[in-house]
Amino acid sequence: MSTPGSGVRLSELLAALSLGIDLGMGHPMEHVLRQSFIALRLAGKLGFDAPQRQVVYYSSLLAWVGCHVDAYEQARWFGPSGDGTGTPGGRLPD
Repeated sequence: MSTPGSGVRLSELLAALSLGIDLGMGHPMEHVLRQSFIALRLAGKLGFDAPQRQVVYYSSLLAWVGCHVDAYEQARWFGPSGDGTGTPGGRLPD
C-alpha cells in the first residue's frame, strides 16, 4: 500500500510513527518494530496466509498508538517513577 503520488508506503509511514510511540512510552527505540517482527514470525509459524499476516503486521504496529497520550497526567498523579511518591526515582521527600 502506498499513498498515491507520494512514493511513501503505508508500512514505512507506520514504522516511522512507531519510533515516536517508543519515545512516548519510554520503550527502547525500535521496540514496536521488534514486536511486529516477532508477531510476523509467529503468524508464519501458525500458517497464516498473506492477507492474515498483513493484518498482524499493521495491528502490531498500531497496537500502542495513543497509549502515551496521558503520560503527562500520569506523571503528575503517580510521579515520574510511577510508584506514587511523586518524586523522581521513587525517593520519598526528607
